[in-house]
This record gives sequence, C-alpha cells and structure tokens, in this order.
Amino acid sequence: MESHREALRSFFASYEPFELVLGRLEQWDEGGAVYAAPSPEEPLRGMMRALWRLFPQLPPYGEEGLDPPPHASLTETGGDDPGATRERVEQRLEGLLPARIPIDEVALMEEFEPDRWRVRETFRLGA
Repeated sequence: MESHREALRSFFASYEPFELVLGRLEQWDEGGAVYAAPSPEEPLRGMMRALWRLFPQLPPYGEEGLDPPPHASLTETGGDDPGATRERVEQRLEGLLPARIPIDEVALMEEFEPDRWRVRETFRLGA
C-alpha cells in the first residue's frame, strides 16, 4: 500500500487546485438517484480518467469500461417515485446552486463496514 500512497501523492501533486462549480441536477436512468453535476466537467473529468489509467486494476465502481461522469451523489436511489424524489431535492437546494467549492485536496476513502465509509488519507493538489 505504501507504493500506492507515493504514486497517489505524486499524482495529485501534479494537479493544481481548482474551483468545482456544481450548477445543475441530474438523475440516473437506472435507479433514479439524483446528483449534482459540475459545469464544466474539466479539470475533474481529466483527473478521474488519468487516475483510472494509473490504476487500471481498480476501475471505477469495480467495472472495466465504465466512464462515469463527475458527480456529487445527493440520493442513494429514486425511491418509489423518481420524479418526486428529484422534486424534493430541487426544493431543498433552492437558492443553493450553483455551489462553488474550492478543491485543494482529495480524500482516499475506505469502506470499513457495509455502507460505512471513512477518510483513510488525504492528498494535497499542487503540493
């Protein structure tokens, strides 16, 4: 794992900090979960793809060939009525989007129990 940490430290240090703007809501066709999408997708999308190339043995969501868009999950599913779920999210976020988020570090998360996550380590951008 130490060699992975060094590779990650070096990888993220090669990227400059940036501002992420979450400006619109989207919804997955499958499952109906609602998420916030950044606009524009770069530089985050480029960073994600480069990371997957660096660790091809660890594809996104454990499935080779996936190229998920950058996103911030807001619901786990769409529930029984995906349209109503999206409406509730829109109401709760009214006036909060676009959200501007400075990105200067990345967190490596680990699942320590089913559906329970914690930060294992952080890596600074441009360090």
